[in-house]
Amino acid sequence: MVNVKFLLLFLFFTTGYAQAQWEIQLDVEGFTFFDRICFIDSLNGWAIGGAPLGASSPYFYTTDGGENWYLDDDWMTISGTDIVFVNHDTGFIATQHGKIYKTTDNGQTWDTIQTPATQDVIHLFFVDENNGWATLGSYSEGRILHTIDNGDNWEFQSFIESVNANIESLFFINEDVGWGGGDYSTSRIDYSVVKYTNDKGENWDEQYIDSTNQYYWFQDIFFVDSIQGWVVGQKSTISTYLLLHTEDGGENWTEQTLAESSYGTPSRANCVFFVNDTVGWIGTGEPVFPGYGTIYLTTDGGEHWNLQQEFYDYGIFDIQMLNQDTGWAVGGNYVYHTTNGDTITITGVDENQLLDCLFTISPNPSLGIFSVHEQNINQKGLYNLVIKNTNSQTVYQMNNKTTEQLNNLTIDISSCPSGIYFITISPETKGLNKQFHSLTTKIIKL
Repeated sequence: MVNVKFLLLFLFFTTGYAQAQWEIQLDVEGFTFFDRICFIDSLNGWAIGGAPLGASSPYFYTTDGGENWYLDDDWMTISGTDIVFVNHDTGFIATQHGKIYKTTDNGQTWDTIQTPATQDVIHLFFVDENNGWATLGSYSEGRILHTIDNGDNWEFQSFIESVNANIESLFFINEDVGWGGGDYSTSRIDYSVVKYTNDKGENWDEQYIDSTNQYYWFQDIFFVDSIQGWVVGQKSTISTYLLLHTEDGGENWTEQTLAESSYGTPSRANCVFFVNDTVGWIGTGEPVFPGYGTIYLTTDGGEHWNLQQEFYDYGIFDIQMLNQDTGWAVGGNYVYHTTNGDTITITGVDENQLLDCLFTISPNPSLGIFSVHEQNINQKGLYNLVIKNTNSQTVYQMNNKTTEQLNNLTIDISSCPSGIYFITISPETKGLNKQFHSLTTKIIKL
């Protein structure tokens, strides 16, 4: 079957604010839900989604690093929950009812492979062109799928001996050694486990187990080598994120901490990606709309996880970096792109404050009418106030105002569209000491 490709006619654009690390590269405006991204090099990439919502979706691809995205004209039939390419020609799509699509001509044609499973295939992981694994949906009876012949044939492997098991994540560093995360219930007790294999998945040894009924969901695993790795997910009973780190191949795990965002503590960590043993990223957020999301960056192996960027509409569900600077992320309607991904300048919320003068905004969120409050009205000097949208367009501005004039000032942007805005109060440079800084904070218009 020969397919005619056509350019995706949805809106795609670049937007940013205040040296944004992650800029929107593709917006499909509710057409699908992105949660998986795969780039084979700096030009060729694919995005797909649907798994968090229990559905499948068409895939989108680019051949120029995301400047243009394309949609297959067979998108109503070629759809799935995950996409992986092992080289420029050969790729796989996970789909429903135990089926996997395979292409050997860069997506021009796809062949259907029926695995021994009847459940939906959720996620794919290939460590090289021949060796791959797949997780399954509900009622998988604790089993995963494995191939050693480039995806032509798949066999069951037993990960957890339980009919109530779910396997959410897999990661292999070579064809023999890998880790997986899952959960199961027995005798009214919930168990969450991380397991390890050194024989291609034939046998799995338990490394980490929690039986405190917190019911951990292990959403993603990443290892940079045979000893150092991370697992992320959710402590579902208390609705907060889970972040574990090991420095001995998984024999011992310790918790690491994410900084709070303007939304508070993240409720779920969805993905983790490292380019070496010190530099890595985590994406957070719920699969709902609006589902506030964040990207965190570490440059010291997770000792400190710094808030890098916040997202108002959707969470972040997958991140792939080619190096410390260049990478992509997906979540909801959007594909994001970065060319300075290893910097920690916070986009959206700048924690810098005036050293001698602190302004606050309330209420926030609001319907567009809010007040400015200054906590030290004896501070002398003139200040400028500007409000911008996420396209860096100014929607409101006042210049050369004293703190007395700004204090309890009521601002009305109710005529502006709902969304995120950034309010910056900065000192007028004339006559002010150089120690003063700007204050930028996020406001949300409902």
